Amino acid sequence: MSCRARLWIALALVAGVFGVPLAASQGTSAVPSSSMSTAARVEVSGRVLHADTRRPVAGVSVLALQMRSGGSPAEASARTGPDGRFRFRLDPQGNPPTIFQAIYREVAYTSGPHRFGDRRAFATDIVVHETTADSRGVFIGDRAILVEQNVPGVIEVREVVALGNASTRTYVGTHAAPGGARTTFRLPLPNGAAQVDIRQGLAPSGQGADGAVLDTIPVTPGIRQVVLTYRLPATSSEIDVRLTTGWPTLALHVFAALPLRVTSEHLPTREERLVDGRAVQRLSGRHLSAASIVIVRLSGVAVRSMPNAAIPAIAMMIAAVVLAAAWPWVRRRRGDASGSGPA
Repeated sequence: MSCRARLWIALALVAGVFGVPLAASQGTSAVPSSSMSTAARVEVSGRVLHADTRRPVAGVSVLALQMRSGGSPAEASARTGPDGRFRFRLDPQGNPPTIFQAIYREVAYTSGPHRFGDRRAFATDIVVHETTADSRGVFIGDRAILVEQNVPGVIEVREVVALGNASTRTYVGTHAAPGGARTTFRLPLPNGAAQVDIRQGLAPSGQGADGAVLDTIPVTPGIRQVVLTYRLPATSSEIDVRLTTGWPTLALHVFAALPLRVTSEHLPTREERLVDGRAVQRLSGRHLSAASIVIVRLSGVAVRSMPNAAIPAIAMMIAAVVLAAAWPWVRRRRGDASGSGPA
């Protein structure tokens, strides 16, 4: 099993043991299209409704995406009529998960995934929202960080972030990101974070000058789950990890699996439990402001040891550098000594 798989399983376990809720995911990524099968057996009907008025929205483009294993999703498209309704006739062969996606104000809203089973009729509604450039409704519900060490010199980190929007409008950002899209979410990472891998919930456009991940997916009302991994260098047996919230954060949790130990003056709740037979610590803090800076100290860190064969070579290199620097002084002293001899 890969390190990332172990981290994900471990984080799911520790979150369950400690009672930390991890938000359900919402798919928003674009998918490639292919032709839909002509064997239409499931009658699908639905409505696109406006979140503010609960009234139907006409003229909205809707996609049906059937996820087929081993190939590209099958895609069909429709447009809502004056009553806000859309209809599809879909092939249920293999009972594939199906997602319905409505595009409103250039933002994708989804329903699903759904499986039809033996049903021959299916109904679903998709709720759409107006947009805003006001970020005051955006917050982080829970930010769970698992730190683990599998090899000396490297700390493996996995984060699961519940990104929320408490307003009734979709936040679409204000500042242009690389490529022209707007930045909608910045997730600050600790100094030295490397090999950042977005696993779920973000469409990053790059990283800011401070190392923060820049996202371009509009933040719809509700909760979206973000999952990412990265690595931190471990150069001593104790290291301080600086965490910046960046957004109002309801709860921040840091988990560490033994032999790592964690302490922090900023996270007052401390707990230790057995997870899958292994001791895991948890530090927690609640109701952190957007400008909060949390310092977490990791101890018990394993650093890379220098190979014995390399020590003599390094010692010789140091001696050569010292000799080169001292040689002019030695020559001068020798000249002074010879010049001060008896006449």
